[in-house]
Amino acid sequence: MTQDSLIGRTVAGYRLIQHIGEGGTATVYKAERPEGGLAAVKVLRTRLAQDPVAIKRFLREAEFGTRINHPNIVKTYTFGQTEEMYYLAMEWVDGEALE
Repeated sequence: MTQDSLIGRTVAGYRLIQHIGEGGTATVYKAERPEGGLAAVKVLRTRLAQDPVAIKRFLREAEFGTRINHPNIVKTYTFGQTEEMYYLAMEWVDGEALE
């Protein structure tokens, strides 16, 4: 599944509206939240979705994010697996990339 094929799809209630970027393990999308507003949704790369170690790391990152509640740290809303995809939905923060 390519990044473009996910635009317009709904993943766990989040409608993916724009491709934002890619990292080594995931692709990030701007999405509409089911409750309203925006979210950032990371989707584990397809090639890594078959790798138990990569899945474990991805889900561990997501779980750690749910434990943290601080005004200077992006909130993790939810994470899991749906339609053979692993995802992580986080708070959307407007601004420039930190590159």
